[in-house]
Amino acid sequence: MKRSIAIYLLILSSNITLAQSVITGTVTNTKGETIPFASVLINKTTQGVSADEHGKYQLKTARTGKITLSASSTGFITLNRAITVTKSNNTYTQNFTLKEFSEVLNEITVTGTRTNKRSTDNPVIVNVINSATLANVQACNLSEGLKFQKSKLVTR
Repeated sequence: MKRSIAIYLLILSSNITLAQSVITGTVTNTKGETIPFASVLINKTTQGVSADEHGKYQLKTARTGKITLSASSTGFITLNRAITVTKSNNTYTQNFTLKEFSEVLNEITVTGTRTNKRSTDNPVIVNVINSATLANVQACNLSEGLKFQKSKLVTR
């Protein structure tokens, strides 16, 4: 009896997994270049995939009816598209063309003070640098300038 129930459940689960539709497509930008590793997901669910390095994706779903897909990537505006899945075991194609997000960000100002008193409560990496030090490494920004600085480990 237990064996026949187990076999029945196995057959039922294999039918459920086979009854999936596949949605495929490519994610590109407005220039026609593919966007690698873009995210494509079904809205209002946790079901989604990432595109491969060529911008191609393949999403398997057991849902039918009208499905809203959402494609997004860093530096691009998210795009939603509706697709109607009529029956299971079909393949559907939905391509996305994302527009670049070109909003100019505001400037930020980083200020600091130089004090001779250093914290020795915890071991920390400490280095005091000035604008001349940053100019010597010819950095384009603060982050690049900090990459070339040596650090000192201060312990108590």
